[in-house]
Amino acid sequence: MARYSGIDKYITLTTVAADTATAGFLVPAGVVSITIFAPDLTTDTTFNLQILDPRTSYGGTETWATLNVYDLSDGTNKALSDIPDNVPVMIMPVPNSCILRISYTTAQAQTWCIVFHY
Repeated sequence: MARYSGIDKYITLTTVAADTATAGFLVPAGVVSITIFAPDLTTDTTFNLQILDPRTSYGGTETWATLNVYDLSDGTNKALSDIPDNVPVMIMPVPNSCILRISYTTAQAQTWCIVFHY
């Protein structure tokens, strides 16, 4: 694979067959958007992006919620859910210094790639 210079950084998240979500990952400060390279899910056809509730991230039971974005064009919240698998998806803007994860209904053994764009 060709490598091109730039300021983007990426992480890969691998799940085992018993997982219904990836591990949480920290969105670094200064990130403007992320691109998720989703695998071909074995059963599900979509996935969700979830955010960790910061009130429970230290010492308590982790509480995750599907991340919503506020649509200024019609004044409604829209969940970042039902994102199609097997395609790269860019999400912009993305919350900085938050912990996110990818979730899905059926347990998967897959590898995800997340690219941070500064």
